[in-house]
Amino acid sequence: MRKIGTGGSFTRPFHCIQHDNYLIVSDKDDHCVKDDHCVKVFDREENFLYKFGKKGGGDGEFISPHCLSVNKVGHLLVCDTGNQRIQVFELNGKFVTKFGTKGNETGEFIIPVSTAVLNDGRIVVSDFRNHCIQVFE
Repeated sequence: MRKIGTGGSFTRPFHCIQHDNYLIVSDKDDHCVKDDHCVKVFDREENFLYKFGKKGGGDGEFISPHCLSVNKVGHLLVCDTGNQRIQVFELNGKFVTKFGTKGNETGEFIIPVSTAVLNDGRIVVSDFRNHCIQVFE
């Protein structure tokens, strides 16, 4: 058994996934101690490789990133919970696109917390505050 994250590697790690040769972790700072709102990437030997994102509302910025998943073309989906949206990145951290806005209607979120990618490529998003899941083509 090994432990990753000694010496202040994380502020508040929320979710981690393994994809290809990477261990990918969402790190959030609810108490603004370090202002860490980012995604951190490690190799299979648990060596830190890079991080991307920072606190904010622009493309590639996060407020409280939650769960992660990888879609069928290998893009990373990040639940940007505080900004009420899902952001999509290449695995190197390059921003691709985003979807969702704040609200109660179809395609809108209040607290999107997790995603799942179905076998046919559709994306399911669970919205904690709207008490629903939504399926995107």
